[in-house]
Amino acid sequence: MKSIKKKHFGLLVATAIFFSMCFLPSSVIAADEIEHANSIKEYIKESPVEIEEEITIDKKTGKTNENSFKDIFGSSFQTEDQITDIIASSDEYQITEETKDDITVISKFATKRILVTGKLSSLYGASEGIEYSGETLLTYKTEEEAKEGYEQLIKVYGENKVFIDLPLITQAKGWGTSFMGLDSKSSELSASGSKVVCAVLDTGINKSHKVFSGKTITSSSYNILSGNTNYTDDNGHGTMTAGIISESTPDNVQIMALKVMNDRGIGSMITYSQAIEYAVSNGADILNCSLGGQVDSQTARYMDRYLKSAEDAGVITVAASGNDGADMDKTNYYPCESPYAICVGAMDQFGNWPDFSNYGQSVDFTAPGVSVEVADYKSSNSYWGYSGTSFSCPYIAAASALLKLENSSISRSNVVSKLANISVDVGNSGKDKYFGYGYPKFIKSEPTTTTTTTKPTSTTTTPTTTKPTTTTNPTTTKPTTTTTTPTTSYDINSYPLSLSYTTATYTGKAITPSVTLSGLVKGRDYSVSYSNNVNAGTGTITIKGIGNFTGKRTKTFTITKRKAIPTIALSSTLFAYDGSIKAPQVTVKVDGSNISSTYYTITRPNSIQPGTYKISVQLKGNYQGSNTTTYEIAKKPAKPSVNVKWQKSGSKYKIKATWASVPTASLYQLEIKSIKKNKKGVKYSRVLTTKTSSYTITKKFSKKQRKNSTVKIRVRAKNKVGYGSWSAWETVK
Repeated sequence: MKSIKKKHFGLLVATAIFFSMCFLPSSVIAADEIEHANSIKEYIKESPVEIEEEITIDKKTGKTNENSFKDIFGSSFQTEDQITDIIASSDEYQITEETKDDITVISKFATKRILVTGKLSSLYGASEGIEYSGETLLTYKTEEEAKEGYEQLIKVYGENKVFIDLPLITQAKGWGTSFMGLDSKSSELSASGSKVVCAVLDTGINKSHKVFSGKTITSSSYNILSGNTNYTDDNGHGTMTAGIISESTPDNVQIMALKVMNDRGIGSMITYSQAIEYAVSNGADILNCSLGGQVDSQTARYMDRYLKSAEDAGVITVAASGNDGADMDKTNYYPCESPYAICVGAMDQFGNWPDFSNYGQSVDFTAPGVSVEVADYKSSNSYWGYSGTSFSCPYIAAASALLKLENSSISRSNVVSKLANISVDVGNSGKDKYFGYGYPKFIKSEPTTTTTTTKPTSTTTTPTTTKPTTTTNPTTTKPTTTTTTPTTSYDINSYPLSLSYTTATYTGKAITPSVTLSGLVKGRDYSVSYSNNVNAGTGTITIKGIGNFTGKRTKTFTITKRKAIPTIALSSTLFAYDGSIKAPQVTVKVDGSNISSTYYTITRPNSIQPGTYKISVQLKGNYQGSNTTTYEIAKKPAKPSVNVKWQKSGSKYKIKATWASVPTASLYQLEIKSIKKNKKGVKYSRVLTTKTSSYTITKKFSKKQRKNSTVKIRVRAKNKVGYGSWSAWETVK
């Protein structure tokens, strides 16, 4: 097998998790070079993923560590505010990290791998191929070759059978265990005698950290990337997420560490899917997936195949919503939006929604995700403070594990139902797109002997045994209900404001960027209105406080002209010359729809003479672009000069007509009529056509008919304009 030299990568602490994809080249390798794997371990081990390095962009200058900004994204660097819009519109790169000065992106083709469902007859230019269980994994030497090969493969096998292996990146951005009552519930179930295995699909773990003291790390823990049992964490993210589960559950909840991402916190779609299959086959009850990203519909269907298989086996999948501050109702964000996963967003200690947490109808619950204390993978006893939905996810995974301890056969839908019943409703009343059902809060069960052995007065001296309410824990109340003085108000100008985008292209419809005020909820704490937001130019957003939130803010955004090549339709593209001006009517369309004449100008001549003439259309107003087309004025063909004569054919006669070829003519029409001598009326008449400059009349005349009849013929020519004039009638002699 051909091998690829490994690269050394340094530690990457990323703030977003996403998927990316690869493609394939033109040369073909014999099918017998496809190798076959007998097991998933061999499959993984034979073809470890090699991820290309990211590109770092200076936000102020647009300079990168590789090619020029324009070479990479196809557009010149403009301003810092527009750089993320330019990257998003390239459809080839996604942001993995953003700091004050830099933005780091990775190509969607970074893994250089393609997965095809089915057996292949060739490798389509890949450097190697591994076939396992009816699927073939192709590996390429470069991103460019992978892209070329992908385009080739989808032409042959179709998009539903060809998948790009998308890079996965960790979601890095405590107080949560006690906040949700997980510690008290764990103490109740520590001696239950049952066991639950929670698989953590991440960067591995540092099992020597004290957070795992007394916790069983299962012998089935595995390095999916390399196909061995070395699942040591060389990034830190996995230790953090697994540590939250460890401290939030009793020791009879065991951890299966599955290393699916490398030291930079990057893995791939295929590695993730294989990890799901491995976890299910090795006894996992819960899957913690603090990773994810935007995928296309066919990739979503591919991943759902594995997630559904896990659910059918009784395994519950819990996934992070992601840290892009994005509306997931407009995307496929996986695995969080899978119908087979519980989706978890983040919140802070005061019940606020942090603006980095993705939102949408698929969010089921929220959990602590701001300033969470997590285990440091480089030591055995120290901790870090981090924020991100990656750390919200394991709290719900831990809560699900506790319910599994009580009922080993509980389904995902029943877990959602039970957790919803004990959730503190933050945000808008009921399930909402920011908090879902809220955050689950386990309440410690009171001993059954308390009411008979304890005097009424003693209950006031032991408040820790009483059932807590939301009023004794100010961190569980909504921001709008924690005020004790009705006159207290908060100026919205003091809250950080961000827009989902600052530049958009004219569509003919209202442009409405989403507005986020950090920690506040739109519709509850502030209102948003738009003006000048249809036509190209500068749109304005007005934000006003609601209730205890006061003040007014404005924000502007740019609507750029729509770049388009207009379609020009003419009433006619060909006119017959007659000495008068010829000017066709013009209709202009953009994207298949007619546009008003206020959005374009037409340049055309006042044409009289024969020739080809150009019409130009220049878009204006909300559109930018131009196009040209032509029309022609042509003369009709001239009259032919015709010669006709009798030709003897046996005992009878036939007629042959000849004429000189007429320039531009493509067809000739002949009319023949026979008139009986000394009598009125036409005895025989025909109209015939030919492409040549001669014609023999097939009708035969007897000697008597010839003598008693006068036969006449005339001819006219036809070109692209139409028929010319008839020649004079010629009598056959």
